[in-house]
Formats: sequence, structure tokens, C-alpha cells
Amino acid sequence: LLEKPQMVVVDEKRSRTYVADPGSHKVIALNADGGLAFEYGNIEGQEEIYQGPDLISIDKYGNVIITDKREGRIDILGHKGNLKKSFYTDDIPRFVGATPDKLLVTAMPDGNMKFYEYLS
Repeated sequence: LLEKPQMVVVDEKRSRTYVADPGSHKVIALNADGGLAFEYGNIEGQEEIYQGPDLISIDKYGNVIITDKREGRIDILGHKGNLKKSFYTDDIPRFVGATPDKLLVTAMPDGNMKFYEYLS
């Protein structure tokens, strides 16, 4: 199931564990019992989505924030794996998270932080 897992995030409220696996170019969500809830990412025979993904975080609403640092791509998934929004940043973010007031915050390699509205 996993080739080169890089980052794990646990959503205790929804009893989910999310894994960013750049080796398989997917994000994998597991239920509390370890069963597969969903996979999101590259599927053989279809257009490539990720070169990574490298970073993963969750917000207080249960949205999954996925970052592919190689492209500056950030995807927002619902906790059931549905794509809500996808966008590209001007630079390659080092870290990504969400503020309580619905802003996406990115830390850039030059030390700057950028904020984006990501939920409408």
C-alpha cells in the first residue's frame, strides 16, 4: 500500500490517519481500525496529479491539505476524499497549514509567509 511514506497526520475527531506517500504519488486515508478509507493521487493509465505529494495537514473542519512541493500545488480534499479546490502558489512552499479563520498559511524558503483564502 505504501512505497515511501513521508508524512503522517492524525485527525482524532474523525478517527482518520492520513499519509503522504511520494513513492506511490498518493495520499492514503486510513480509518481507526487501519482499513483504507480512500486514496487520492496518481492512477495508472490516467493523467498524473502529483510528483509528490510531500506535505499533508488537516484543518479544524476535517479538510485535508496536500502539498506537492515540486510543483507548488496545493489541493484541498474533504475528509471523504473529494477534491474541493486545487491551486498553485508562486513559489514552492516549505510548510503549509490552516488558520482558525479559514486562511491557508504557507512558509516559503526565503522566510516569508503567505496567506490564501481557501474556503468559501
